[in-house]
Order: sequence, then C-alpha cells, then structure tokens
Amino acid sequence: MSDPHVWHDAENGMAMVRVIQAQLSEAFPDIGNLDQTMKVC
Repeated sequence: MSDPHVWHDAENGMAMVRVIQAQLSEAFPDIGNLDQTMKVC
C-alpha cells in the first residue's frame, strides 16, 4: 500500500510545486516568471 500522504516525501512535494507552478503560469501569463518570483527549484 502506498502512502496516501504523498506530500511527506520531499521529491513528491517538489514535483507537485512544479505542476502547480506550470498550471498557474498557463492560467495567469500576466504574472510573469513564477520560477523567479517564487524561487521554485
């Protein structure tokens, strides 16, 4: 059985942040480069 708390794993958390960042950038292109704004890895 896999852990239902996927965010407890650092790699999973970073992957989720990248997906959220990409979706926000697509939905709100006027925000600018979120990688730099949020210092996302």
